[in-house]
Amino acid sequence: MVDKKTIFDYISLLCLVFAAVFSLHDTLNTYALYGALPIAMLCSFVSNNPIRNNKYIKLLIFLYIWIAMCYPFAYFPDFANREMKQILGCFILCFIVASLAAKPQFISKIYLVYCLLLLFAWNYAYDNIMKDTILGTDRLNDENLNANTLAYYTFFATISIYALGDFANKKLRLVFRLLFWATIVLSFITAVYTASRQILVIQIPLYICLIIHRYFIGNKKRSFAPFLITVLGCLFLYSLYTDYGESVFNESLLKERTEIDIKDDVRFTIIEESIELFKSEPILGYGPGNSSQFISTGHFTHNTFLELMVNCGFVGFLIYLYIVLSFIWTQFKRWWKTKDKNYLFFFIFGLFWFLDQFFYVFYTHLWLISFFVLVATHSEVYYNQNVKNKCLTS
Repeated sequence: MVDKKTIFDYISLLCLVFAAVFSLHDTLNTYALYGALPIAMLCSFVSNNPIRNNKYIKLLIFLYIWIAMCYPFAYFPDFANREMKQILGCFILCFIVASLAAKPQFISKIYLVYCLLLLFAWNYAYDNIMKDTILGTDRLNDENLNANTLAYYTFFATISIYALGDFANKKLRLVFRLLFWATIVLSFITAVYTASRQILVIQIPLYICLIIHRYFIGNKKRSFAPFLITVLGCLFLYSLYTDYGESVFNESLLKERTEIDIKDDVRFTIIEESIELFKSEPILGYGPGNSSQFISTGHFTHNTFLELMVNCGFVGFLIYLYIVLSFIWTQFKRWWKTKDKNYLFFFIFGLFWFLDQFFYVFYTHLWLISFFVLVATHSEVYYNQNVKNKCLTS
């Protein structure tokens, strides 16, 4: 007989899939945000309330409480209202993900949800944007799908597929290990179409770290196979680049954007002005969602840490910094103590997550911040399983 809690878990998962698949569909996304996700949250609460034992959810709640405390002092209440609604959505999705990921049998399934998120984002781009996009002139971008969003979803899919290559069912691991190499090609295509420079900054060193992690770390038996796989994979990718990719890159808007001097980049202006704004209101900031109203370019900061500093002062910045750094430090300690390379994988993710915070604002986007909650919860589940197994065998 199926346990009632398991039924609730599968309802939550189906709601999560629905929300991911239709995240860019105007009407159905509304049903997802105001129907499917609240239902999933109620089911998750009944099945497994993550607030009781998930430290990352507790810290995230602490951050959102501080942002709520800054809300009454916002200079522009309308923008603050909009951000508080976004934060509510973030909390709901993080709650659902944390509840499901606390159960080992659902972790792989949720990683697949984030792969679906990227797949259907590309489907939307193909149907609605690509026909009007001139490669080398325009970015793959419209009012529903920001060009940079595809870059972040690609990062998540890369991590998800890599994780599935180690943690999925043994019969499927080889499939995902082969798909991992395909994500390198996908990253290049995404970079060219979106002209997102952070793909070059994030994805290239990420792939180097993950390939070294998989094929060269922790292999007790000396084997020629890891070296051969890596060489063949790199040679195949290099041949693709020289035959097709190099000419595409040279004609792309991405190449043009990488050649812009940093002082001529609008982001440099945003950083300078954000720091000055923080100096003026270091305690409570200018209020949630208000940064764009005080930056001369009309942009928000495109940086999680700066956004918190400007909108919510030093305390908001410090809480988020602690969340990320505590995760990184915890994984490093566990790996150093046990030499279990899976902790090193979590550590690598943490480092690149930290780096990615300098390119966009993550804590107000439900699909961005929830991915951190997924990996963080996965790391805790993996750790607790190992501790439990050691206790049973000792």
